[in-house]
Amino acid sequence: MYIGESEQAESAQIDNDIKTYADEMVTKMIIGTESIDNYDNVVEELKRRGIERAIEIRQSAYDEYLKK
Repeated sequence: MYIGESEQAESAQIDNDIKTYADEMVTKMIIGTESIDNYDNVVEELKRRGIERAIEIRQSAYDEYLKK
């Protein structure tokens, strides 16, 4: 799969932000400092941080790959 340079840079920034946040929240939920009841808020925060754009970039690259 090929992702263009600009999209690759954008995706890397989003991925880094999302991974850091998700790791932090999963850890907090496991050790009990964050309630699992806040899961919907975590999902909304991931969306705010661009997870849907990251998925869009990958889906586009995958769709192009399938055309070959």
